[in-house]
Amino acid sequence: MGYDSDDSDDYEDKRANEIVDWAIETGRSPDDTAGMDTDDEVWLLENDRWLDEILYRINERKEEIEKERLEKLEKLEKANRRLAVAKSLNTRLGDGTPLNPDLMDKITAELIGAQTKKSKKKKSKKKKSKKKKSKKRKSKKRKSKNKKSKKH
Repeated sequence: MGYDSDDSDDYEDKRANEIVDWAIETGRSPDDTAGMDTDDEVWLLENDRWLDEILYRINERKEEIEKERLEKLEKLEKANRRLAVAKSLNTRLGDGTPLNPDLMDKITAELIGAQTKKSKKKKSKKKKSKKKKSKKRKSKKRKSKNKKSKKH
C-alpha cells in the first residue's frame, strides 16, 4: 500500500477539527495543551503548522455560535411580543376565543408596522425640528439686518 496524500490531508483535517471541538467545549486554547489528550498534544506538537488554522477555525466557530445565539434571542423576543399581544387580545375577547393563524399574522404585521411607523415618526420629527431651527436663525438674521439698516 502506497502513501496517499489525500488520506493524510483528510486525517490531519479531521484531527484539527477534533482539537477545535475540544477547545470550544473546554474553553481552552490549543496553545495550552494541559488537559488535552496526549495523542492530540503529540500530534499538535508534530504538526505545529496547523496551529494557526486551528485558531482560525476556533474563532470562526465562536462567531457562528454567537450568531446563532443572537438569532435565537431575537426569535424569542419576537415570540414574547406576539404572546403578549395574544394574551392581551385573549383577555379582551375572552378565554374561550381561539386565536387563528391569520389573526396571529395580522398581529405580527401590526407589531412590525408599529415599529416601522415609530422610527419614521422620530425621523420626521427630527427633520421638522431642524427646519424650525433653521427658520428661526434666518428670521433672527433678517431682524438684526433690518435693525441695522433702520439705524443708518
